[in-house]
Amino acid sequence: TKTEALDPIFGGALAVPLFLAFIVGNMANAWFLIMAPMERGWFSLAPSGLMLPLYWIMQSVAAYKAAYEFCVRPFYWDKTEHSAGEDSLREVSDAAA
Repeated sequence: TKTEALDPIFGGALAVPLFLAFIVGNMANAWFLIMAPMERGWFSLAPSGLMLPLYWIMQSVAAYKAAYEFCVRPFYWDKTEHSAGEDSLREVSDAAA
């Protein structure tokens, strides 16, 4: 199979503990993303922790897009367009005052 190269590292006795660590770690991550807003009384934000799998998918798509662009157009900068607004340093200093 395709995963035979990884069997010496992840196969055998390590397969089950690594799989359980993966599952438990991701469940703990989602739990904390749900409980942290609830502890602060931000109940409307708590359900956003359930969106974690969607975030992982979007993150993967962005990583594949970045890897593709790095190989095909290494000097292209896919940056966000911004309007010609005020100076951001001035805005930060005004907000701190």
